[in-house]
Amino acid sequence: MKRSMSLEGQLAQFMSTVAAAARRNGTTAYPLLLVLDNEGRDRVSWSELARAARIVKARTNAWPLLYCSVPMPGTSEFAWQCRELEALTGGERGVLRACGLWIPRYGEQPGTQVRFSMPRVFGRWTFWQYCGDISGRPKTAFLDPEFSGNVGAGFTRSGGGAALRHFCDRNLFNGSHSKFERFCREHASAVLLWR
Repeated sequence: MKRSMSLEGQLAQFMSTVAAAARRNGTTAYPLLLVLDNEGRDRVSWSELARAARIVKARTNAWPLLYCSVPMPGTSEFAWQCRELEALTGGERGVLRACGLWIPRYGEQPGTQVRFSMPRVFGRWTFWQYCGDISGRPKTAFLDPEFSGNVGAGFTRSGGGAALRHFCDRNLFNGSHSKFERFCREHASAVLLWR
């Protein structure tokens, strides 16, 4: 999220842009799952992210999904985010948990036995981006263990099948196919229903 515009202004502009595209394409009745990407130098606090999620919920009647990179233990960013998470109110924790967490954690080791963790406030991860568009396969960890197992090959610039060699993110949903369908129904909303 850019800091030059208020949070409300950014979300209004984003939703207006999405709604205009849906009108142009005749897709206002199609369900959309909005994702709040919170990482890098434009990252906002976990508390501000909860506030953004509440705004999206009020406008769309659906919680957004949260895509958040989480720093590695031992870094100053890790300690800072841990303090942020500990300072959240019960209401903020509830909002973040309702949204679900899409966590990017990938690396270069093919066939690696993967074990990683995530902020406890979420209870569990919802989606895991185990393979990014630039580098290979899963490798590392954060906080409490949430997943342990072998992951199949990812297809990226650094290798993989010919048809999927470039710019192919790969993700896992933490649950069954029916739970995935239910999550999508509960978190998606059509533009024509937005306020």
